[in-house]
Amino acid sequence: MLQCKKRWIPKNQRFLFITLLFFWSCSLFFFLFTGGKLALILLFIVSLLTAYPMVLERWSGINNISGTRNLLPDRLESGNSITIKIDFEIPGVWPITYIFVKEYLYHRHANVSLFEASFVPDFYRKGSIEYTVPRLKRGIYRFGQTECSTGDIFNLFQHKSELDYSSTLRVYPRTVPIKQWIYVQSLLALSHRSSTSPHQRETIYIDGIREYVPGDRMSHIHWNASAKTGVLKSKEFERESHPKVIILLDRNPSSYTGEEQFELAVNVVASIVPFIQKQQMSLGILSSGKEYPFLEMKQGARFVPHIDNFLLHVQMEGTENLEDLIFDKRLPLTSGTVVVIITPNKTEDLLLNLKQLKEMKMYPCHLDIIHSSEKAKSEIWRKRLGTQQVPGYSICCLDDLPVMLRGDISWGL
Repeated sequence: MLQCKKRWIPKNQRFLFITLLFFWSCSLFFFLFTGGKLALILLFIVSLLTAYPMVLERWSGINNISGTRNLLPDRLESGNSITIKIDFEIPGVWPITYIFVKEYLYHRHANVSLFEASFVPDFYRKGSIEYTVPRLKRGIYRFGQTECSTGDIFNLFQHKSELDYSSTLRVYPRTVPIKQWIYVQSLLALSHRSSTSPHQRETIYIDGIREYVPGDRMSHIHWNASAKTGVLKSKEFERESHPKVIILLDRNPSSYTGEEQFELAVNVVASIVPFIQKQQMSLGILSSGKEYPFLEMKQGARFVPHIDNFLLHVQMEGTENLEDLIFDKRLPLTSGTVVVIITPNKTEDLLLNLKQLKEMKMYPCHLDIIHSSEKAKSEIWRKRLGTQQVPGYSICCLDDLPVMLRGDISWGL
């Protein structure tokens, strides 16, 4: 519910108000010193003209106007449009000819947007306005104060009030559904075939609790669960049957030609994350920047708030080169890890690092963020990656992502 903030007569209307008082005083003195029907009628008319703006300010109900904002739809992605509807209710009985409304919308990396609309109150002194905000950008939008104003029938005076409220609008990256990723699903199938081995290495993540089996280590016993049930319970740890996926996002401004290219890279990450979640695989995201440098999601996690915040707030503000991040100490690089590198860079150092990852028995791949004019250059780069048995994908627009990931790159396994 929006609450009203009162505002008295603005400074630019005070001269007009004083002028009316002056004419009323003159008509009053004319009646007192002259008398007669003419002076009485003149005083009556001038009194009405003078009292009307004052009564309008007090009794029009504009000072106590209230409103409710409705935002549709609930989940927003970049590029979407949103329809905003505000329902108003004006208390009082004094007739009002119109209500003029101004709305301010602020964005962290965009200009302030101003939306203006008006409505005529109905018999129940209610009304509504509706407007559309087109092509939203990724990030958080904040609504400023809503200005409501009305005027007299002569449009000489304007009375305003402000609606104070706290409301935000979250716009997430645009995503496309990914049904197949041949490279990752092939690695997943290989891990399933090798998962029958009883000597699989266990991770440090607890997958659940089971009954104690003779031969279990004492360090694996879950003492709290054992005390509650009265039966020995052992911790069940995740096994290294599923390959872990590490996404390296380049956030260095020198790597991109503009904001749109970086937004495409963020959209690619946002589209890959749900696919990895559906495959019940562990996920890590590493990028250069002060905020969210490294994020990790355990196997099978359905909802990770900090990853959503990362996709909402991440900006092109990194200072480190991507080549320096590949062998960062924060990365839990182990044999069998899938390393997804997202960057427009196509350098010799990157090619050398991809080769080193391959020699360490990992599975790197490169998602090349390109413009439509760079397809020929990107094709040459993909062939160079093929000589090192590293799969590469050229992403010109987000709709190309599902098509590229369905490509046959079995030679990269």
